[in-house]
Amino acid sequence: MQNELFEKTPVPKAYLKFALPVVFSSVLMLVYNMVDTYFIAQTGNTNIVAGVALCAPVFSALIAIGDILGLGGSSFISRLFGMGKNEEGKAVSVLCFWGQ
Repeated sequence: MQNELFEKTPVPKAYLKFALPVVFSSVLMLVYNMVDTYFIAQTGNTNIVAGVALCAPVFSALIAIGDILGLGGSSFISRLFGMGKNEEGKAVSVLCFWGQ
């Protein structure tokens, strides 16, 4: 029952089931950034707005690194466990956990 999604579901449907939360979280972060910039712009201080505008790409890059370690790492870990390489899978999972 646990592996039904991986074994019996068509790949496009399974991919969408896993990809949609990531896409949704990225869109939500962009909306948050725009709303945050709007309210900060209401202060009239251009230095603060510039600071937010400069930090937004850095923040997005950090989110992307977290997604790479979370999504790519989980795929790699599951393949290692599937091949019976349990110790390597545990090591990669520790790396992904602390890397995020």
